[in-house]
Amino acid sequence: MRVAFKIAVLVAVACATLAAYRPEDFAIVATWAALLCIAVFAATEYWVRRPVIQLTEFARQLALRNLPARVEAGGDEIGVLAASLAEVRDTLQRDDQARTREAERRRDAEQAVRESEERYALAVRGANDALWEWNLRTGSVYYSPRWKALLDHREDDIGVDIDEWRDRIHPEDREEALRTLDEHLEGRSIRYESVQRLRRKDGRWRWVLVRGARIRGVGDRPHRLVGLITDIDGRKRVEQIVVGLAEGLANVHGEAFFRGLVKNFATVLGVHKAFITECCDDARRRVRHLAKFEGGEFVTNGEYDLEGQPCDEVINGNRACVFASGLALRYPADVGFESYVGIPIKDSENTVVGHLACFGVAPLEHDFPVELIFTLYAERAGLEIERQRLLSRLRAAA
Repeated sequence: MRVAFKIAVLVAVACATLAAYRPEDFAIVATWAALLCIAVFAATEYWVRRPVIQLTEFARQLALRNLPARVEAGGDEIGVLAASLAEVRDTLQRDDQARTREAERRRDAEQAVRESEERYALAVRGANDALWEWNLRTGSVYYSPRWKALLDHREDDIGVDIDEWRDRIHPEDREEALRTLDEHLEGRSIRYESVQRLRRKDGRWRWVLVRGARIRGVGDRPHRLVGLITDIDGRKRVEQIVVGLAEGLANVHGEAFFRGLVKNFATVLGVHKAFITECCDDARRRVRHLAKFEGGEFVTNGEYDLEGQPCDEVINGNRACVFASGLALRYPADVGFESYVGIPIKDSENTVVGHLACFGVAPLEHDFPVELIFTLYAERAGLEIERQRLLSRLRAAA
């Protein structure tokens, strides 16, 4: 542009000089000067203005991230500018490619995390475990839906405070459970593990295994405690039954034995009423109580007819009967009761001599081998009934 301006100035000076000395040739010179200026400005349009317009459009496309393929280079300065813009374009292209690769890696990583979380969730559900997580910095605790369901609660029944767990620990288990927890948080144990009873929504207790491990952050300070609880209620009930038979009833006889048996029976099953009977007649149409535990206390023994009772199926059907729910629908006389368990009692000759039974006002949680375990009770009761009959015959003979 500066070259064109200089040429135009020189032409103007030449024309002015010629007009001063040879006015007769001024018209010819002016004509050629005009043509020369037109040629100069045409060249300027092609060699300068056009590349500038192209560079402007190239820069606009760069701003829009369209990244044009090429740009025309003009003179020296314009060529330098064009090369600089081309470098900018190449840099933007490399950045876009790097971002694309990074986005692909992020998507792959997120997909891997989701798949890992899904596998973990499936493993937890398959293992019958419930997740919990305690943020030691904020004090809030996450209890998974499975954690709440184990205690028969809905999603919104339980908050995010640690006391939601602490206050539900059985009084006999609380001190040991919390002492073990403190030891782990202080770094004196590798993991937290505790067998304890937690209070359910209806006030009953469920045995669980609580496990956890602290996660350490900056300065080796624990900032989270993550763990699982596992339902071991069925296993602990079986353990209670076996221990009860081995320790509580091994050296007890007579009325004390029968009372201990029905109380243990009711406690383990968590039912309202439990009793043990002996047949009154050879036809096995009527039975009498040897011990009866109802509403948390022993009540007076009596007799009753078997007709219309689930006990008839046990004694005369010579089989164990378990109704986990809906008892009153099948036996209207037992309205108010929801569940029933009955086990026949037999003597050494395999003759039914009575039965062990219980009635529950709530559905029975049939999560352990009721028939197998309580058959042990019935067998022990059969030995005691036969022993009592033998003693009666000996006393009568004497």
